[in-house]
Amino acid sequence: MKVVPASENALIIYFDQVVSADTSARVRQATVVLESALVDVLIDLVPSYASLLVIFDLSRIDAATLEQQITELLDVAPAASDSVSKLVELPVYYLSLIHI
Repeated sequence: MKVVPASENALIIYFDQVVSADTSARVRQATVVLESALVDVLIDLVPSYASLLVIFDLSRIDAATLEQQITELLDVAPAASDSVSKLVELPVYYLSLIHI
């Protein structure tokens, strides 16, 4: 895991260089952990396949302090494989508008 500045009020957390199911699970897990622990200072969390953009309120916390908190929170978080995910199936109906 690597945390780097993305802008004056955003940090990006890189979990891996490769897209995989394990990396994606780590991103989802980090999103849940950070969303609940840092709710007072977060503006938005933007997950991707292998990274997580953390946009924060600069008037409430500085980047260095937030980086330290992120590192501490994610170091003690349970492994992503320990989390339970739920498969949701949505039925889809396709309507053809082409008349022959």
